[in-house]
Amino acid sequence: MSDWYVGEIRIFAGNYAPVGWEFCDGRNMPIYNFEALFALIGVTYGGDGQTTFKLPNLNQTLPIGQGQGVGMSNRTLGQRLGEAATTLTAATIPAHQHAIFSTKADASSVNPGPSMQLAAIEQTPTASNFYDNGAAPATAIKAFSASALNTAGGSLSHENRMPSLALTYIIATNGIFPTRP
Repeated sequence: MSDWYVGEIRIFAGNYAPVGWEFCDGRNMPIYNFEALFALIGVTYGGDGQTTFKLPNLNQTLPIGQGQGVGMSNRTLGQRLGEAATTLTAATIPAHQHAIFSTKADASSVNPGPSMQLAAIEQTPTASNFYDNGAAPATAIKAFSASALNTAGGSLSHENRMPSLALTYIIATNGIFPTRP
């Protein structure tokens, strides 16, 4: 007699599922060959419930406990959540500010760059904006040139996983049928 329960999931360091166990890879299983396991998990992970059911799929997935911890969201058996990659947008990053550095010296270029600072408009009839060396009068406050601040980032998704080690998850297809208390 075995000392494990039908439906028990274990982590296994081998690249095969031992006799009486199957990979937790989401595969369809015939109910007639695995009636005890079907009686426990039903179609929680998929299948038609008439001739097939699916095993849990833990490929590239971290298992979490079902239920609701104090101050946490409720997680139901079989619920999938999370994403392997995510794209950050301005709306999803914390609010923050960027410093803008400037000088009181007259502007000497119309082109912003890594070694340039915002500068004062030259007091000439031709000054036009902060990166100008004289094109319009400096009689009023002027808006930044469109080229004064550039967009940063590429809006690409990035890997969103903690450091991990790939191992094999297996589920017992025979053994002790667990009884309810």
